[in-house]
Amino acid sequence: MNNLRHLSTLIISLLLCFYLSGCETLNSAVMESIAQEPNLKVEGLTVTNINLDAVSLGLKLKVDNPNSFALALSGYTYALAFNGQQLFDGEAEQGFKVAAKDSGVIEVPLTIGFKQAMALVKNTTAGEPLKYNVKADMKLAAPVLNKLNLSADKEGEIDIPQLPDVQMGQLKVEKFSFTDVLFNLSMKIANPNGFGLNLKDIGYD
Repeated sequence: MNNLRHLSTLIISLLLCFYLSGCETLNSAVMESIAQEPNLKVEGLTVTNINLDAVSLGLKLKVDNPNSFALALSGYTYALAFNGQQLFDGEAEQGFKVAAKDSGVIEVPLTIGFKQAMALVKNTTAGEPLKYNVKADMKLAAPVLNKLNLSADKEGEIDIPQLPDVQMGQLKVEKFSFTDVLFNLSMKIANPNGFGLNLKDIGYD
């Protein structure tokens, strides 16, 4: 009698195990059929502004969500190197959502000192662009297909900022007296770059 009871318990346990395993496999198959893996892409890196103190850069990250439900993200990390020399790395706990069947773009502002930027340019052959490499990770607030984060890696080139073309105009006397003289010097400045140029600290002799 006891042997029969033990045998019945064993059979029930085996059937329960097979059932649960089958359910897990079924749930996994259903999940894979309704959920698709999102994609993280480094869109690019651009110079946004330059002055005699610093050079401003813009790093753009794009997340594509192919699913029929919104995607929740909790933050991102990044690392940026120029000519093999890492200059930037950071982390942002910035939560945001990407709507269903949509894309979301994160723009990361970066700043490098003017002297440091010029040192990079000095080590680059004249006429050649500056090479860069970006590595980024985006953290998923809720896992999709058991993925906890998305990764992207991009190598690219960025044009080296060019000096503006400055042409001197006429020098006029605006005011003259026994105590002081006021001059007005006009200048024509052409910016060949595709970004703003801040000339607030122009010096002269």
